[in-house]
Amino acid sequence: MAFRVSTAIAILLSCLWAPSDSAASLFLATDDTPGNPWIMGGGSHFQENSPGLEIELYRLMAKGLNLELRVVRLPWKRCLADLKHGRVDGIFPASFKPERLSLGRFPTQNGKIDPSRKSRDSAYFLYTNIASPLGWDGQSFVNMHLMERQTVGVPLGGSIATDLRR
Repeated sequence: MAFRVSTAIAILLSCLWAPSDSAASLFLATDDTPGNPWIMGGGSHFQENSPGLEIELYRLMAKGLNLELRVVRLPWKRCLADLKHGRVDGIFPASFKPERLSLGRFPTQNGKIDPSRKSRDSAYFLYTNIASPLGWDGQSFVNMHLMERQTVGVPLGGSIATDLRR
């Protein structure tokens, strides 16, 4: 069962887009889970011959800006922490949440988030065992009280966690 949540902005940068003359590289981090076709492979590695559409997009962007691109895969919560502490220049894909403005910048136009500068829309999926009573009615969980363990797992630091708690 799936419910769609739009990814407001796919890249969250802690630096300005326009590189200075001294800028020679761009260091980005992304999560370590597969995200076909945007990010291929899993764990700390990208699929060798075809790393994914989003990786290719950022490679083209870096080449056009004459920057050396370095991309690493990390657990999402570490991506967030590394951005906050300046260990990476940006992270992706990052959906917009107001509380994430303390970590870095999202592309804006006239002081508002600019959705025309996103690289993709994403969807969240809810997977359950076929025998599970748990469901989603488009607004909230149904039959959670019938579950032995009344928990739902999400990636640490994932933006969907706050929405699901609500």
